[in-house]
Amino acid sequence: MIKRYFLFVGLLLISEMSTAFEVWNQKANMPATARHRTVAFTVGNKGYMGLGHYNSGPGGNTYLNDIWEYDPASNTWTQKADFAGGYRYHAVGVGYQNVAYVGTGRDQTTPPSQAYTLETDWWEFDPLANSWTTKPPIPGVGRRGAVAFLIDDIIYVGTGQVSTGYTGSFYAYDITNETWLTNIPDLPGGGRTSAVAFTIDGKGYAGTGGVGCGSNDIYEYKPSTNQWLPRQPIGGPIRNEACGFAVNGKGYILTGDNCSSGTNYGDVWEYDPNTDTWIELPEFPGTARRYMNAFVIGNKAYCGSGTSGVNFNDLWEYDQVLSTIERDQSFINISHYPNPVIDKTNFEVGNLPQGLSYEQLNIKIYNLAGQVVFESNFEQNNLIFERGNEPNGNYVYSIWYENQMVKHGKMIFI
Repeated sequence: MIKRYFLFVGLLLISEMSTAFEVWNQKANMPATARHRTVAFTVGNKGYMGLGHYNSGPGGNTYLNDIWEYDPASNTWTQKADFAGGYRYHAVGVGYQNVAYVGTGRDQTTPPSQAYTLETDWWEFDPLANSWTTKPPIPGVGRRGAVAFLIDDIIYVGTGQVSTGYTGSFYAYDITNETWLTNIPDLPGGGRTSAVAFTIDGKGYAGTGGVGCGSNDIYEYKPSTNQWLPRQPIGGPIRNEACGFAVNGKGYILTGDNCSSGTNYGDVWEYDPNTDTWIELPEFPGTARRYMNAFVIGNKAYCGSGTSGVNFNDLWEYDQVLSTIERDQSFINISHYPNPVIDKTNFEVGNLPQGLSYEQLNIKIYNLAGQVVFESNFEQNNLIFERGNEPNGNYVYSIWYENQMVKHGKMIFI
């Protein structure tokens, strides 16, 4: 019996310790044409992606106007009403409460003609009504490759390629009053296209992109002072055409390329605004690419589309909380006492990362035959296990987050 126990416990612990943290999970492909230079946004608990284009031959492009809704609960896509502004790529999109806003970009109204315009239009999309409504256009000249971010009831739109070159100009759309504010300062560092932007704790962040080969600069926008402040540049090579998003108070920039050279990146960088520092994370597991796009639902980001010379319609889920657990399991600080256990033992959870609740943690206790003798979710930081009629012997406990083991240990019942 003793030999059998140690064999079982050894195998169990090896199995658990080798459990890989699946911080990236591939989801259902968007059931539509593979593409790049898309728009992506979130409304409620659904994500949306669409528009864009793909290269159809030397000097030629095929433009798209379709919009697709992704439901993470069912891992399914549903086609929505086509964008009312026509065939479009390199536009911007931002979700707000129950609607979204899409505009700017390069417009091709009569495919396959290559005649185009750089747009200033601005549209509101209502997913429930599945309809588009035109709104006041953005001031200034038309542009493509701009960025946009939301702070409170204001959407900030800026940078991009214009007919005369590149711009760093910014404007702000007051959603409540349906008006544009024109007093927003230009992004420092010069005009650029194919940059990234996101919002963290009421501040906007924009950077990378550029003219030609790109950059690695990042600036923070403070609405209270209407100022841009330089922040620590992103690590790694300069880049443009990257993907950016924010989850749980951290910013992320990944993929992209340099000088449109065909050398696509797969690296991932995380920004902490509290310390103004970047750290490099494990690489994106999909194909390295440029022009990937992302939307965020809860604690998870969903990244897809883009091109490496070959266009993509894939979708990858990034679990920010699980990524934090993988990099620093010490946060879990599980203590259980008394051990050995006479009639009951107390499990106590220490600090949790931002975005994780106790209810998301599940505990399992195994006997020496490998059977689960107890299983429960935490309801608070403290959980009491009552032994009941379980016989004396050695046991193993494990703590799980969304089917991923994050902590384990031994118990003795006496």
